[in-house]
Amino acid sequence: MITWPSQHRNLAAIVGVVLVAFVVAYVLLIRPKQQEVARTRTEMETLQTKLVQKGWPLDSSRLDKLKEEKSKELVRFVKLSDEVLQDATRMFDPKITSLFENADNFRNNVSRLDYKEEFIQAEQHFRDQGVIFGEEVLKLSENSDSPYTYQLVLQLWTLRGLTDLALKYGLKPAVDPRVRTEGEAGAGSAPIAKLTVLPMRAYVSQPNEKEPYLLEFPVRMVLVGRLENLCNFLRALHGPYSLVVPPGAKPADLPEHNFFPVSRLEVHKAMPSWGQPPADQIEADIQCSSFYRLRASVPKAVENKVMILPAGG
Repeated sequence: MITWPSQHRNLAAIVGVVLVAFVVAYVLLIRPKQQEVARTRTEMETLQTKLVQKGWPLDSSRLDKLKEEKSKELVRFVKLSDEVLQDATRMFDPKITSLFENADNFRNNVSRLDYKEEFIQAEQHFRDQGVIFGEEVLKLSENSDSPYTYQLVLQLWTLRGLTDLALKYGLKPAVDPRVRTEGEAGAGSAPIAKLTVLPMRAYVSQPNEKEPYLLEFPVRMVLVGRLENLCNFLRALHGPYSLVVPPGAKPADLPEHNFFPVSRLEVHKAMPSWGQPPADQIEADIQCSSFYRLRASVPKAVENKVMILPAGG
């Protein structure tokens, strides 16, 4: 047996230790890095392929410039979205400001007596024009109750705004001959107009939100008139309004405008009653809504979904 000199044995031991250290370093450090680099290269190649397929440039400087442009565009879209939401929900602001000074006072201080007086005035206003309210059809009365009185007031304002607009453009609410209401001072019964206040809808931007940011007040109307009158009425449901609000302008200073989007419309020839209707007489079953914003800013949505809470949420 050959005996190695001590110098050789020491050298062999050092080489063995170095080899073991290299193997350990390779297994624990180098190999994972190689795998990570391979994964990164695969992801980069996949991303490049997708960019090429979608027509995106591969030059980093061009991508940075494009990112900057898209960021500015996103800011413009967010601003435009806020302006549109403001226009869509500020229809009642002048009236709220004139009566209650601000929205917080309106929501917190409007009373049942305020609502009752508003309802009685609206009922008399339309009775003078031959439009008779009936709780069976209207689903709203001076005795209606809610933990949120301001919502009853907004429902009533929506009903009044839409009915006034219909009458202004020559459309008369149809009547339900099966339902009648007692007249004043023994004047006999009168048919009830086909006007119905539908349940309020509340919108949230995130599933875990307890308070909605937007309320919708839908109203269903059955209107009778000429087709030309209906077209004019539909045009008047939106505007006039402007997305450009003067700096420092108060809600009362802004021009009055309407925003009653249509969610349902059915038009057919009016059925003759006692006499033959004109040849162009039509009956329109239409559902419109107003909107009221509870918060000045809309929270960012986590998902692209909008949940609808029960009425009164």
